This record gives sequence, C-alpha cells and structure tokens, in this order.
Amino acid sequence: MGLRAARLGGGEPTPADGVTTKAAAREDDDFADFALQESTGEALSVDRDMAKAVARSREAPVRRPWSKDDVRLLKRMARKEPAAKIAKALKRTEGATRQKATGVGISLSMTRKKRTSAKER
Repeated sequence: MGLRAARLGGGEPTPADGVTTKAAAREDDDFADFALQESTGEALSVDRDMAKAVARSREAPVRRPWSKDDVRLLKRMARKEPAAKIAKALKRTEGATRQKATGVGISLSMTRKKRTSAKER
C-alpha cells in the first residue's frame, strides 16, 4: 500500500510498502496533479504545450563544409598548436576539428620542443 492508498484511507504507508523509492514519489506527485486537475477543472496540459513549443523553436545547427583553406590551416597548425587554439582559429568546435584531423590523417598531439642545454646558450 503506497501513499495513494494512504490518502484514500487505506492506512499509513510504511517503508516495507516501497514508498521510499523515487518512482513511488513520482507516482504520488502525478496522483496529486491529477487530483488537483479533477478538483479545479483546470487542464495541466499548459506545461506540455510550452515544452513542445520550445522544442519546435529550436533550429538545427548550421553545418559548414570544410573548405580547402580550412584543411590547409589545420595541417599547418597541427602538432605546433593545441587543438583548442586550432579550433578557435577555424571557428569550429574542438571535437569537429579533431574529427576532421583524424579523417585527413593528421595527428593533433603536440610535439615537444627541444631543450637547449646551458652550454648551447
């Protein structure tokens, strides 16, 4: 017996009834919303309509094709600059930049700069 039964006069809920689970709490909230809707006569579908309107207004992201100049810049900056800096120069996300580099066969891992010893300075 859950909270719903307790509200309807079926006794006090106990942890053995499974009332402590999140699913039972959610079910209880749904029941309360239904009871509110029944007593007031209001439709609670307003929230659902707003959610659908927000979902519809979201536009698909614009995908720009990679130009030859973009690929040239990627190749020139690879292994010399961090991936985040290359992505910013290309005005693309770091993930898109890494994907393109992998597709073209370029490594974006940085090469270490050679240290100069004290004798050479």
